[in-house]
Order: sequence, then structure tokens, then C-alpha cells
Amino acid sequence: NELQAAVFSAIARGQAASCVLCAANGCSLELIDVGVDADVRGAAPPPSSSSGSSSTTPGSGTVLPAVVHAKVAPGSASFLAGPALSSEQLDLAMQEGRAAVRRFAAGGGAISRLLCVGELGIGNTTAAAALVAALTGADPEDVCGRGTGLTDEGVSVKVAVVQQALQRHQPTIAAGQPLQVLGAVGGLELAAMVGAYLEAGELGMPVVVDGFISGAAALVALRVLPKLGRCLFLSHRSAEKGAGVLVQALTVAAAAAGSAPEAAAAGTATSSSTAGGRPGAADVLTGSGRTVGSGFSPTLNPKPCPAPLDMGMRLGEGSGAV
Repeated sequence: NELQAAVFSAIARGQAASCVLCAANGCSLELIDVGVDADVRGAAPPPSSSSGSSSTTPGSGTVLPAVVHAKVAPGSASFLAGPALSSEQLDLAMQEGRAAVRRFAAGGGAISRLLCVGELGIGNTTAAAALVAALTGADPEDVCGRGTGLTDEGVSVKVAVVQQALQRHQPTIAAGQPLQVLGAVGGLELAAMVGAYLEAGELGMPVVVDGFISGAAALVALRVLPKLGRCLFLSHRSAEKGAGVLVQALTVAAAAAGSAPEAAAAGTATSSSTAGGRPGAADVLTGSGRTVGSGFSPTLNPKPCPAPLDMGMRLGEGSGAV
């Protein structure tokens, strides 16, 4: 995919908004190829060390990301023809996501660092929509949006494709195993993000979700590892049509796990940190105006609260929210 390769290369050269935003906020950036359908090994040299640290170019106002070449496959398979990922591909992509978080944690300790998870891809709102629909039972029409600019006709085609995928993989979906559903209708970037979320949750590392696609991966991870909710925060509420369904699903899954900070996944207000640098476990303000602790109940906040940034941002525009 020429467009996807071009976007990857632009980020690798520090010529993307994410690079500028990282520089402005003192953040490091790691760019990982787990499935670009093109040879991007020439986009930038691999990291000079195993730490995968990025660097700021003096006077440029941008960050040169650490580029990791870990391609599992050149793109995911069509979920209309069969599973999007083989079991081996699913495992390998998730392991790459986990490895990225371990590299990051090694630089300063898990709970004193903040991880932001995002992706680049072309057309992958379709896979994300299928994943959200499969996990929530939502109608495809309620989760398929315009992405980066589909026409009404394009959205109709997208809805039809997702519907076909759900029908084809109904036995897998009905089994209710999140990782199997991910393999059926997901993608390599989604699998890598799920791995990253799972590792962050196990380490207790606070993690920020960037938008609808990475939110779909967060939902998979939260279904697998409920305690991830204590670490999970949405950067903004996407304007993508399925965002409301996704936020509601994250809220319900987190509340069912019985731990308060999961409410932050719905965009509730949280305290900045405790003295140790970890988001406060009992400082979650629900939509009812109550502060609740470890006994968070869905009845206290039955509806998702507005995200910190709820400005109708479309795909790509929300990156600044991270």
C-alpha cells in the first residue's frame, strides 16, 4: 500500500504531527512495523540500541522516532475469505506490542511512565468496526462511520462488508473468546496494540488510548484482562460513528470488573497523580458528581461521561489529544 508506506516514512523522518507533538511535550516515540504492506526498511535505520529510544533533532521542533522493523506479514488477510490473522500471526503481533511496552518500562519504571497507544493504517476503521460490533453485538450501521472521508455510498459498502464478516465468523463470535474474535476480524496493528495494552495492564502502567481504532483494541484487552481498567484513559471522544458504542462498552466492561479507575476509560475526570506518579486509584469523578473508590458500580454512572476532549474530532485530528 503506497499511501500507508508514505505515512510510515513521514513519521520515521519526523515529518508528522505526532513527532512535533512529542517534541513539544517531551515525549519519546516508537514506530513499529508489524504489517505494512510494503518494504519500509529504508524509511529509517533501526534503533541504535535495544532500548528503542527516540531522539529530538536540535532546533527542529520534532522527534525522530525509534523505528522497529518487526513485520509479521505484509498486511492482514481478508476477513471475508477467512480469519484475518492466523493463530501464529496473532501471537507474534501481540508479542511485538508487549515487547514495545517492556522496552518503554525499562527506561524508568512502569508506574512512573505514561504510555500512549495509537496506530497508522489505511482502511482499518472497517476492521475496528467489525471488532466492536462482534464484541458488543451492535448493529454494523451503528459502528460504521466515514473514517477519513467516505461518501454515503462508501459507508453503505462498509456496513455491508462488516455484516458479511460477522455472518461468516458467527461461530467464533458466539464462542465469546475475545482473542479469537480479534484473530477473525481484526488486523496486525490491532493485535499489536492489544499486546501493548495487556503488558501495560500487567505492569500497572497508565496508558492513554488514541481514538476509535486503538479503542477497539483496548476493548479486546479489557475483556481479557479486567484489571487493565485501572490504567486505561481515553484521550478524546472520536467523532467516528461507533465511538459512542465503544465508550459504552468500555464503561460497562470496566464497571463489571469492579475497580474505579476503569471509569476513566469513559473519559471521566481523574486526579493527575499520586505522589508516586501513578494515577490515583480512588480519585475518579463520575457523571453523578460522586468520587468513588474500588467499589465502583455501574449504577453510580450508568452512562459514559464526556471525554476530556469531546470536540467532534475526526480520524487523525484527535492525535493532539494524546
